[in-house]
Amino acid sequence: MKIIQITDNHLVAPGDLLDGLNPIESLDACIEAVNSHQSDAAFCVFSGDISNNGAADTYRAFRQSADKLNLKYYVMMGNHDDRDVFCENLPQAQRDSYGFIQQVIKTDLGHFLLLDTIAVGQSWGEYCEMRGQWLKEQLHDADGQPVYIFMHHPPFDIGMASMDRLKVVDTTHFEAAIAGFTNIRHIFLGHVHRTISGNWRNISYSVLPGTNHQIAFNLDVFSPVPHALDPPAYGMILIEKDQLTVHPHFYSLNNDLPIPDNAVWVDKTKTT
Repeated sequence: MKIIQITDNHLVAPGDLLDGLNPIESLDACIEAVNSHQSDAAFCVFSGDISNNGAADTYRAFRQSADKLNLKYYVMMGNHDDRDVFCENLPQAQRDSYGFIQQVIKTDLGHFLLLDTIAVGQSWGEYCEMRGQWLKEQLHDADGQPVYIFMHHPPFDIGMASMDRLKVVDTTHFEAAIAGFTNIRHIFLGHVHRTISGNWRNISYSVLPGTNHQIAFNLDVFSPVPHALDPPAYGMILIEKDQLTVHPHFYSLNNDLPIPDNAVWVDKTKTT
């Protein structure tokens, strides 16, 4: 199964710039690239910071762009998003029984859990007792099937001082919810605007660049968060029974060399 992750779009009002870049144009280019090369994916997850300021016009602009995707898509909140305005303007948003923007996607290869890590009015993340209860319920419901978790904020340090202060600051309820479950295969993250991968408590994880600006590769600056103009990317994720592969694709570079006329192509219609 193939899925797509797109993160940290940081849309501003149409025509406005952020860090000298046009976030809507970059998102449109991302969606065009996904449609051109990944239209066979099962679905796409936008993993937070849809908006840069939580304004209604940014969510309307997002819908205009995202609705061009040739895939079903799901939306998550980031710390720049406003929960109420988000729900008013994005009909894909689903509240759980506790009022948070959390949902589960059930597939033949496992359950995908989209978490709400937002602390209202803050840049750091939180995961409270009610959200932890929902997560524990979903893990029980999976009944041992593989589980893949999407979170905007990391629940652990990633080695960059400016972002480690903006993680999920109290992981008590998150850690209590996942305790004892050995079927969590991977955590997909946003928020950090960089390509990062690793392993936390025997769970692999990955982080992707955003579609507008990135975070500078500086481990020691504590504040403010240093931005960079590194290229944007989306994630193409391949999931099989015994393997998971994440390909960050830097779609804005357009630096592929021509494919030779004598190239041999894989016949995807054949099965082994």
